[in-house]
Amino acid sequence: MLIKPFLTASALCSRRAEYMTDNFYLNSSLPSGGAVPNNKPFSKDLRSRLGVFAISDGFGLAGESTDAAHKVLSLIKKYHEKMGTVTVEALGTVVEAYAEEANAFMRSLGDGIGASIAMLVINHGVATAINAGSARVYSYKYGRLNRLSVDDTEAQHLLNIGAIRREEAMDHPSRRTLTSAIGLLRSAGGQRLHMSSPTPVENGDLFLLCSNGLTDYLSDDRISYILSLHMSNERLAQRLVSEAIARGADDNVSVLIVRNGKNAKPSRVPKGLAKGVVLVVLLAVLAAFLLARPWKRNNTPSQPVETASPTPTAASILNQGTQADDFELR
Repeated sequence: MLIKPFLTASALCSRRAEYMTDNFYLNSSLPSGGAVPNNKPFSKDLRSRLGVFAISDGFGLAGESTDAAHKVLSLIKKYHEKMGTVTVEALGTVVEAYAEEANAFMRSLGDGIGASIAMLVINHGVATAINAGSARVYSYKYGRLNRLSVDDTEAQHLLNIGAIRREEAMDHPSRRTLTSAIGLLRSAGGQRLHMSSPTPVENGDLFLLCSNGLTDYLSDDRISYILSLHMSNERLAQRLVSEAIARGADDNVSVLIVRNGKNAKPSRVPKGLAKGVVLVVLLAVLAAFLLARPWKRNNTPSQPVETASPTPTAASILNQGTQADDFELR
């Protein structure tokens, strides 16, 4: 378990509706209501035992829906440090206190005003997803996409009771009809924010927080494929948003990607191909070296080499017979 994971995060919002009703929270960094960067990634790196990230999508009247998202996220600052001082098991008490204050504020603005929220808390190497409304939280781990949040929509309710199939839920007319959200929570009925089971965070894990502007147009399978690409957080966010827009998104599209580990840089050459190229180059260099190496020639003569005989002398001629006889006598 990682006590102080190195987290990198990037958020991207694209305004598709008349007003920008979405906003994001990156570990205490929060754009003002009307100053959300449009189509420009906002990134942050941190090494800390506590990381709190969130996306919110406001609804209601034009100006109030924009302020709703900003207010819901700005209240997180009040509870940010408290989320890091409690155990993972006690995190729910802090979340309930936050939800109660945020819900009361939304209701004070009048009926029909509120916001969906998706929040991710990483504390001491353990991640917990929190949500209400139609905003979602996913984890991408070991090549698999897992939804950590629960939709509060009429389409999800119909899916839960078996009235529609999962394939129909994505395009169902009631997919944008909220059954719960900040501002719609009924304390008397016991409605609370959804909290996932704690998930250990390992190196390379990815988390995606997004508004329904993304998930109304991209299936989980498509999202999983995009997250599998070897891209930086910023490029992954841009790819997700651009595909949703290409598929006809008419609602604001917002994504927030959190990665445990260094922000991956785009690779122009696949790792397997790169290794193969290096191996081929090394073999080529070795072959060139061997071919250029001079071979040691064998200088052993194939024919006997004649040696010069000594010049005969009178004494040697006279002694030839004696030498031969001596040899024969032995």
